[in-house]
Amino acid sequence: MDRIEYDFYENPNSKSENSKSKYHIRICKRQKISTKSMAARLNKYTTLTPTDIYATITALQDAISGELGAGNIVVLDGICQFEITLGTESGVVDGLENGKNVVLKSVNIRPLPEFVDMVKESLKPRVKSRGFHSDRISDAEIEASLADYLKENESITRSVVEQKFHINRTRAARILKRLVQEGKLKNIGFSNHPKYVPVEDKRALATSSAF
Repeated sequence: MDRIEYDFYENPNSKSENSKSKYHIRICKRQKISTKSMAARLNKYTTLTPTDIYATITALQDAISGELGAGNIVVLDGICQFEITLGTESGVVDGLENGKNVVLKSVNIRPLPEFVDMVKESLKPRVKSRGFHSDRISDAEIEASLADYLKENESITRSVVEQKFHINRTRAARILKRLVQEGKLKNIGFSNHPKYVPVEDKRALATSSAF
């Protein structure tokens, strides 16, 4: 049976007076299970072929979206409930909106209590291992390790920094932003999907023994 590996990550607002916990728990090394993979798994428990199951899931998607588009609430017994909320494009509602001004605000999915209980039972025997504590490594140690990593790899992303050093998203972004500001790294990706590489300017490299 696969074990769930988890780690403790420091909350960005952990120093706030209103913060109840200094850390939060995050699952490490999780995988995304595709629809085709789920169809193959379900094939073991039914007489349907994976192709039939995949077609059924696709049809279910169309049926649910159609019912939600009609303003209905969809309940999948034993699993979850779907419903939508409406709003305006501007986010401000003044009570004078007509049909053209009203748009989809969100699709809400709420797991049913019986499904939550099933997940709890499935989880119990699996939570047995954990990774490293997120505050055991300093920024300087991360920076030095990043320099070594980039000697063997052309680039690095924020998500890689999170996983490699077991730190949260906020801290990883803060460190990378600082290294860019200091001229040690540069972003060759997009603003919403950054990818960082060492700068080629030797003068900038000389400002730090790590880079």
